[in-house]
Amino acid sequence: MVTIIPTILTKSVWEAKKKLREIEKYCKEVHIDIADNEFVSNKTFPASTIPLLKTKSKKIVHAMCFCPEKHVKQWKNCKIIFHAEAVADVKKTAKKLALTGIKPAIAITPNSPASIAIPALPYVSEVLVMTVYPGFGGQPLIKETLKKIKEIKTLKNIKVSVDGGINKTTAKLAVKAGADILYIGSALWKEAFGLRLKEIRSLLRK
Repeated sequence: MVTIIPTILTKSVWEAKKKLREIEKYCKEVHIDIADNEFVSNKTFPASTIPLLKTKSKKIVHAMCFCPEKHVKQWKNCKIIFHAEAVADVKKTAKKLALTGIKPAIAITPNSPASIAIPALPYVSEVLVMTVYPGFGGQPLIKETLKKIKEIKTLKNIKVSVDGGINKTTAKLAVKAGADILYIGSALWKEAFGLRLKEIRSLLRK
């Protein structure tokens, strides 16, 4: 069964805490975006906020920033997703991020080939295929990116996730392409969170 993990992308700590209270009623994991206005042209609350966000759901930190390894101590026990394009050596970065106690994941942007992740594959538990350009929510899914899912699975039997533009229509396209994990943000927060989540889960069972 495909896993749906809600995304939080915000500058407001208050908003993040409010959404976390809703998420933990329905989901075991939560995907939290951290952007520093350098790797992407957007800024969320700072990386140091992550330990302050108390929740029953396991935290997955999507590091849309350079030098993600410098946050290992404050992101202890969190799964970290780092961008291949934001580091000098994907293999070394993956090994450093594993010091959180959890194997990390590597993300690739729409412009990057699947092969950019190859050196890191033995050291990560997941490859995230960005289906939009990182940094902002509410963007339409770039369908051409979905072909990378199969390409990655040809390289290694590994979980592949997608992030960006996933809604009740595009979720089916991503699953058909082979995605194991769907990170969903905007589509879950437009109306009642629980109802939207239930709706997408039901559609994927058909």
